[in-house]
This record gives sequence, C-alpha cells and structure tokens, in this order.
Amino acid sequence: MVDSTFEYIGSAEGFKIGYVQCYSWDKKNSPLNNLNLRKWLRYKFYRGLQKSNFEVINSFFPLSLSGVKKFTLNFEVQKPSFNKFKIITHTLNAGSKLKENANLKSIPEVFDAALKNIGEDADIDVQQIKYDEHMEIEKVMDLAINGTGIEAEEFIDTVRFMFLSKHGINLPDSTGRILDELKKVSPDIDIINREIWDQAIIWPIRHYSKGFWFKKDSKINYNQINLNIPSIDFQFIKWE
Repeated sequence: MVDSTFEYIGSAEGFKIGYVQCYSWDKKNSPLNNLNLRKWLRYKFYRGLQKSNFEVINSFFPLSLSGVKKFTLNFEVQKPSFNKFKIITHTLNAGSKLKENANLKSIPEVFDAALKNIGEDADIDVQQIKYDEHMEIEKVMDLAINGTGIEAEEFIDTVRFMFLSKHGINLPDSTGRILDELKKVSPDIDIINREIWDQAIIWPIRHYSKGFWFKKDSKINYNQINLNIPSIDFQFIKWE
C-alpha cells in the first residue's frame, strides 16, 4: 500500500519487543503447566522461525540496555513425554504487499508458519483462530504473539510497570524471583532477563522499531516527535 510518494519516519533504537506469551501456563490441567514442555515448544517455535531464515534474539530486553546480556540458544532440547493435546493460538493477518515483494514472506506470515511448526511431527493439534479484540485472550488462547515497548532512559521503572501494575502488560512470574528482584532499590536487569528465559512462559522473538509512513508532500511536521518512547505523544505532530 506504500509507494515512492511516502517516506518512513521511525526510531532506529529497537526498543519495541516482540514475544510469544503462554497464557495457560498456570492452569493445572493444561500441558503448558509443564516447564519442560514449554521449553520444548519454544524450541519448536524457534526452529520454525529458522526455516524462514528469521534471526531470533532470545533476550527479552533489548541488548542495548545497560546490564543486558545475550544468551546462547539451545536447539538440542530433549522432547518430553506427553499425551496428544491441543493448543489454541491465533492467525496473523499478512496485510498488503508491494508487487516486488509478492514472493517474499511478510513478518506475520513468518510468525504464522512458526506457530504451525509447533505441531509438525508431534502429537499436538495446533488450532489457529481469528483474534477478536473483545476476547479475553488469557481465557481463550494458549499461545499468542504480543508486542510491547520499553522506555530506555527509565527502563527499570518500565520493567516494574510490566510486572507490577494492573495497567501494564501483566507479565507473569512463576517462581516469584522476578518480583523479589524488583523490590530491590537497584534491581539487576540481567537476573530478571535470565529468569524470564528460564521460566519459558515468555518467548522472546525480536527487538524492533516502529514509526509512520508520511506523504512526502504533506503538510505534517513531525520534527518534535520522540519516536524512541513506547507511547507516541501525538500533540507534537503539527500541521503547517
């Protein structure tokens, strides 16, 4: 839908976070209650991304934040024993493509294929349904792909908001170790990052930036917008 009459204006900092969330991890009758199974399903999902030549960044927090370290990916996860089960997840809208990109996979198509890969060569029935914004996603979905953002300058406050605020994204903590760390005056972001990884409820995918496509000949003045913060304050967009 975008042609040469548009220009892209966005952040280059990569403070947006794409991730998969396991919503049924805390239900005793759910297979996702099993930590080893969650780790194996994460491995299957990542293998699906690799098939599309999509590079996984396995750190939840952006690597440019002070104290954040990248982990070594393990693609030798042992398959646990389990009975056949069903996973409910969602489909992703591929959107429109330019003609020259018609034969290339879009990001939603890559993610969609990776979700399907979870059920390949395994006794897992992956059922994808169309997401409705009126759904209570935690009650309907077992797995869903989400996105959030972090404030780079005050990132510890952002992390506290992610885990502690009812108005945040309500990230889970199955062991309580993250919440204990956040009680400290100076929490260690690397400890929190590693705990997120070890719990395998949140599967990091990628860090990215977001922005806007503007008509080159429009009267919009965007020079005062700070595109590095999670929420864009639109009052700074001017019309000349």
